[in-house]
Amino acid sequence: MSIWQKIKDFWKNFDQFNRQNYVEMQQQELAELETIFALLTIGNFIGLPNPPSHVALEIISALDKEFDILVNSVEKSLDSTGYLLGIFDID
Repeated sequence: MSIWQKIKDFWKNFDQFNRQNYVEMQQQELAELETIFALLTIGNFIGLPNPPSHVALEIISALDKEFDILVNSVEKSLDSTGYLLGIFDID
């Protein structure tokens, strides 16, 4: 293998690594933006000022995932023993 081929392989691997890191950072940023969005629209439950009602009603359809997380956390808090047994896979 020539030195030029090794250099090309190095840069190819370097590029692939950087692209992978970029995608992971974008996914983390998306998750943070979804959280901020949820706080803006349903933050009045925890005392944050909320946007005008007509704006919140127009954009609340984008919160399906956040509502699922909210419902799951409420269900888990009501049945903590069942949640622990589910983690340990005990029937």
